[in-house]
Amino acid sequence: MAQTQLPVLSRCPSSRTGILNHAQGLLQAFKAFDADGDGLISAPELGGMMESLGYDSSKHMAEEIMKQGDQNKDGLLSLEEFMELNMKHVDIGDLGDILNEALDMLDSHGNEVVSEEELCEILEGIGEGLTPKECQELIQAMDDGDGVVSIEKLKFLVGSLI
Repeated sequence: MAQTQLPVLSRCPSSRTGILNHAQGLLQAFKAFDADGDGLISAPELGGMMESLGYDSSKHMAEEIMKQGDQNKDGLLSLEEFMELNMKHVDIGDLGDILNEALDMLDSHGNEVVSEEELCEILEGIGEGLTPKECQELIQAMDDGDGVVSIEKLKFLVGSLI
């Protein structure tokens, strides 16, 4: 049986910035799919969001997508499962190494959180700058409303890419 692809998120970016933007888009999509805010996506939430985006989202399609991503078989997609489902076909090249180097620098500073300015500065320092707008978008995708992101969340994003 052919695997059902999540149509709205199936693009595979090739540039480093494109990969980060794709991961950021996935984080935003997860928040949108998670209608009740419990940190998990159910088949009805997935189907409802796909339908709202104009996709023919039969109950069967949502269930097939859930089967593909639900690694612990609890009938729900966690953020980790959602990221794995949507990132497994993306070739990140050396981006994981670059981001790990940035995380090491952040860890060495003893920070628990990172702002968009700090993220841009560190990435620029290791030769992989993002535009201020890209840094802002990346932080906003993971931000809980305080303008910063915990190092743990950033580690999660890096882990989902590698």
